[in-house]
Amino acid sequence: MRCLITGCALQLQHSPALAWGDLHLLGESFIFDGTLDRDGRLFWAAAKTAETKALGEKYFERRGVLVCRADMSLLNEAARAYVERWA
Repeated sequence: MRCLITGCALQLQHSPALAWGDLHLLGESFIFDGTLDRDGRLFWAAAKTAETKALGEKYFERRGVLVCRADMSLLNEAARAYVERWA
């Protein structure tokens, strides 16, 4: 597993809320390791200006870890530029 972005925000297309965490790549999947709430679920916060990834497709989420297919088109422009430069 390779870390692509440490300290980023995930935004699902159907919600304005953001989840904070780290974005990793494992094989053909993005893995987002997010901050948990007290109950062990992904913590969603009010949206603010941030580097976000809009996710508008199927995904799996459990205990703060979200997995979806690794496709650069799922990342916004700022995230793509960061990954291309540093990863």
